[in-house]
Amino acid sequence: MDNRGNSHQPDFSRALGVLAGTPVDPKQWIPWIQSASWIVAADSAADYLVENQLSPDVVIGDLDSLKTPRDQFTEVIADDDPMTTDCDKLLSCARSSGVSKLTLINLEGGLTDHFIAALQSIAKSDLDVRCIFQQGSGWIVKPLFPRRKLAIDRVSLLPIAVCLETTFSGVQWPLDCVTLDPLGATSISNRVTSKDHFVYAQVKSGAALLFIETSGDPNWEE
Repeated sequence: MDNRGNSHQPDFSRALGVLAGTPVDPKQWIPWIQSASWIVAADSAADYLVENQLSPDVVIGDLDSLKTPRDQFTEVIADDDPMTTDCDKLLSCARSSGVSKLTLINLEGGLTDHFIAALQSIAKSDLDVRCIFQQGSGWIVKPLFPRRKLAIDRVSLLPIAVCLETTFSGVQWPLDCVTLDPLGATSISNRVTSKDHFVYAQVKSGAALLFIETSGDPNWEE
């Protein structure tokens, strides 16, 4: 159903996770899927792929909303654990498959609680996860988060948990060992000022969303 080809050894260099949020404009997300080397889909997200003549390498979730017959997929993992979300399951599957760096799309949709829960799932995971939003993209910054080279201008650092000893450099309004808090200080609509476009965000503990304004075109090098 797609042209990624079959290999005994999975290629995780462009690993992609697809959630079952309300689909965004296909012009935005299909280029990511077509250029991915390995795809894991959560539940009915696999139906979106099939509708566009694409197929995931793995389908995982409680499968309560999957419409496509399971025998149409290479691998289907049923997990009905009520204490974990489909995003939790997707990230765990990617980690156990050998993925260390994952791009995640289709987080947003009609259910705001699912979107917030997805950000919480990423914060709990030890994967390096990049989120592709309907407008912009970002990472969840946790301890030991790597320095990023970002070819953009506007950037925000939004705490989703209390972040101690936060450093944010390479921007117009830097932070030096401060505390960010969802109920207190945050950094929104900052500007990248470093000549090499490197932005450094680090926290001693906690988690924050590093949001960047991007065109949405696939860029697997970030």
